[in-house]
Amino acid sequence: MQRRHINPIDTVATSSGTSVLLGVASLIASIAAPGGAIATSALWLIMAVAMLPVIRHYNLSQSNSPIACAMFLMLQAAMTPIIYWPVSSWLLAATGLAGCALLFSVFQNQQSARPLFTLTFMSGIGMMFNWVFIPLTVIFMIGAAQMRSLNMRSAVAMLLGLVTGPLLIYGFGLRQPAIPDMPYFAIDATAEPHLYLSAGFSAICSIVFGGCCMLTSYGYQAKLRAFNAFIYLLTAMAICATIADSGNTGYYITLLNMCAAYHTGHFIVSRSRGWIAVAVTITAISALYVWNSWM
Repeated sequence: MQRRHINPIDTVATSSGTSVLLGVASLIASIAAPGGAIATSALWLIMAVAMLPVIRHYNLSQSNSPIACAMFLMLQAAMTPIIYWPVSSWLLAATGLAGCALLFSVFQNQQSARPLFTLTFMSGIGMMFNWVFIPLTVIFMIGAAQMRSLNMRSAVAMLLGLVTGPLLIYGFGLRQPAIPDMPYFAIDATAEPHLYLSAGFSAICSIVFGGCCMLTSYGYQAKLRAFNAFIYLLTAMAICATIADSGNTGYYITLLNMCAAYHTGHFIVSRSRGWIAVAVTITAISALYVWNSWM
């Protein structure tokens, strides 16, 4: 059930105009930050724009507000100096977002072989390069079951997609058979305080705001419950992967921020006086931006 705005401040805080202003300010801040670049900021903008139709088309939070996209751009701007592999980090998040869109499109569709083949085709190629695509593939399969679209035909399609990508890459000689990059657990908070605090901030946003919206999501119709349950699963995987591969935390920041932004936006649009959450979040992210950039 969509929240009724009980005061005009809520309406303004979650409006498209406010989100655009926050997004533009975030892009400017991202370019101005140490290590920032127009090309990198363009990647964050593409991801934010891609998030919007997924949230709106599938009515994930029962609101058309783009505030979650603005939150994503703010988080990315605050963490621009610590995202050491922007393209790789973007590709991981893009795979997660594309996976959401493909899974949501096959809800209760028993003739869904092609989207599910595409899903594991992407993750199969990713598995050749980084270990995190292995658990990502597993949650894609769990997600297919959550969407009530998994049968013998779709299971075979997912398995075929999983092997087709690597076979094509190896067959055309684009990569030699090799073990993908494995997790490297090494936490040294004194060496990377900015990195770990930033990742912790995103994880806390996901846990706190996501936890507050669990009962709200449970009250949705079956389709929206399944969609949000998968987002919770993706969020849990992102947090666990960040911890397990703590030596490469920067690689997971974009996916983690995407999940945190969704949960924050969901909380904002599903609560009365959501403008308070907007104000608090903006203040916290701004402080993080200053600390990461110049302290």
